[in-house]
Amino acid sequence: MTETLPAASADELPLKQLRMTEQASALRDLPEVPLPEGRELRPYRPGDEPGWLELLQAAGFEEWDRVRLDAFLEDLGRREGSRIVAEGKTVVAATFASRTTLEDVEIGVLDYVASSPEHRGKCLGRAVCTAVTRFLVSRGHPAVTLTTDDWRLPAIGPVPLNGLRAHNAP
Repeated sequence: MTETLPAASADELPLKQLRMTEQASALRDLPEVPLPEGRELRPYRPGDEPGWLELLQAAGFEEWDRVRLDAFLEDLGRREGSRIVAEGKTVVAATFASRTTLEDVEIGVLDYVASSPEHRGKCLGRAVCTAVTRFLVSRGHPAVTLTTDDWRLPAIGPVPLNGLRAHNAP
């Protein structure tokens, strides 16, 4: 006899993490990601904080506030390497350039990738990730990684992000 169990809500399921990592040597020749007309890929600039914070919250990172964002941007390397896509003065996609130690080696991290729900499907996340990956590789990081929650996989799509290979995070 087969027993039918009630479906678990998303709040009841444990979050799973997926890590995508690749060696810098495989990331040196990433192709350009064309942007739709009216969008600009650029480094973070002072004054971007309110729009970036709004973007993070819209992308599901509700725990972010101005204090946390300012503290996160205190790191000079993160500030220099982070990239946004702007439409006029509106931040529509962004990711931080961070670092972490994995197996005793400091590697680059694509951190808190976010794109505006209204602008999804236009490869804006891929554009900021490509630019940040290039920055991290140019800074000598031997590998680049992205860790994400399993429920965010539809936002990443079926194609591996910038050639990063997926594996379960510890």
